[in-house]
Amino acid sequence: MKPEHKRIVDLAAGWEDSRATVTLSPADALLLTSVGAKVVPGKRAIDPVTITAPELCDAAAAILAGDFETPEGAEPTPNQQSVSPGPVAPPVSPVVAPPVVPPVPPVVAPTVPPKAPEEGDKLEELTVAELRNLATDRGLTVPSNAVKAAIIEAIRKAPK
Repeated sequence: MKPEHKRIVDLAAGWEDSRATVTLSPADALLLTSVGAKVVPGKRAIDPVTITAPELCDAAAAILAGDFETPEGAEPTPNQQSVSPGPVAPPVSPVVAPPVVPPVPPVVAPTVPPKAPEEGDKLEELTVAELRNLATDRGLTVPSNAVKAAIIEAIRKAPK
């Protein structure tokens, strides 16, 4: 028995005593029509061909009883399932995951507090925030609405 005939017989064996509708590949539909089975084409060209389970079982019995030639186009193609044993795929080697390496924490340089400006430093180059910090370090109280010039003047007048 040819593999495509065996495929039909094996397919029908699962549908005995059923009234279901079975979906067929185009090659199987062609083979079944060649033995007189009534297949139902899909409504659109891309829809699958179907056959009732009793009709499939009757066609399988006809295939077993006679010596039918496979019509051209009914041979199994590489994308269709076939009962015939094909070449065995080589064993697949297991995928080995790379070792997990814990992340290295970044090197953080020690923070050095900024040096307080000396008398010779230009206080005008500092920001208001830096001037406020310098004034606070020297024990001065700076009002929240103080402007840069007033903070510089207070720092210069304050004892060191």
